[in-house]
Amino acid sequence: MKFIKTLSVLFIISIALTACANTKQQVQSEAPQEQLSQAGTKESAYAGKTPGKVTISFDYQRMRKRASDQLAIWLEDAQGNHVRTLLVTKFTASGGYQKRAAAVPNWQSSFQPATVNRDVLDAVSSATPQSGPISVTWDCRNQGGDVVPAGSYIYKVEANIEWEKTAFWQGTITVGPTAGQSTATPTGGGNTLLQAVRADFSPTP
Repeated sequence: MKFIKTLSVLFIISIALTACANTKQQVQSEAPQEQLSQAGTKESAYAGKTPGKVTISFDYQRMRKRASDQLAIWLEDAQGNHVRTLLVTKFTASGGYQKRAAAVPNWQSSFQPATVNRDVLDAVSSATPQSGPISVTWDCRNQGGDVVPAGSYIYKVEANIEWEKTAFWQGTITVGPTAGQSTATPTGGGNTLLQAVRADFSPTP
């Protein structure tokens, strides 16, 4: 009889230990799922949606003169701080800014190319475009890839006509919850090289 009681006690203890082990295993199996969920949320927040995209378009007529046809397109915030260069012609990006101070000088003043890594310049450099309609798109991220806040931004387009003579246009576009359009105005001479400069904003759905 005593032997049977001992077996009963051992059986109860065995059941209790098995239940504890199963509970512990369940907690351990659920923990990684929770961590993955948190990691996914964090990654999604980091990726973030931008306010939308801005398309800058214009008509371009090559001059084919000496020290001409250098082109730059960039954006600044409402305070005039450089936000993003979208395009600059290869000669200027590859060191022409050091050889020729007159190459798109307003862009040079805003971007300060001598202070940035060469990889940044290579990423935005482009061959001199042919005459015709041109458009570039800004994804509402700054030069470092971070999403910019909603608000007003100044877009600028500059090109050399010959030596220090340039065509320079600028306008303001608002990025936010609603679509918008903007027409730029020339602030320098030589409007034959650049015409009909405008920007269109499309919000993120």
